[in-house]
Amino acid sequence: MKTQPKQKEDLKGLGGWLILVGVGLILALPYKLDAVQVGFHAIRGYEFKSLLLKYVVYGEFIFNIGLIGLNVYLLYLFFTKKKAFVKTWIFLLQISLVFAVLIDLLLLFVEEINTETPFVNSASALLAFIIWSTYAKKSWRVQNTFIN
Repeated sequence: MKTQPKQKEDLKGLGGWLILVGVGLILALPYKLDAVQVGFHAIRGYEFKSLLLKYVVYGEFIFNIGLIGLNVYLLYLFFTKKKAFVKTWIFLLQISLVFAVLIDLLLLFVEEINTETPFVNSASALLAFIIWSTYAKKSWRVQNTFIN
């Protein structure tokens, strides 16, 4: 018994790969809250020998606070199926990539940090950007779901 392939008009709603997007947005909140808490304790309890490291930690702290706000806004757009979700989500992926590369580049010049795996964060941000932005732009489900 053959099943009919789904028509592109049938692909709508928060199903398929969009479930992973929703779960990722939800799980990003406690992750970012933890990053803000760690950053707060680092700012309060660490004497920075390097001024550059101090700026990196402060910058990452402020960036993570902004990401929490953007993430909450994205969750609202996602569950209300607003058209602005796709562009805002791609924007989040872009700024996450740019910030990851910037942080990794700056940490190369900090003597206090001896990382054995430079640019791992940048590589994962690049991979996430390539996969999810392509999905957001090409998916029929995304195009048919976020229309409000």
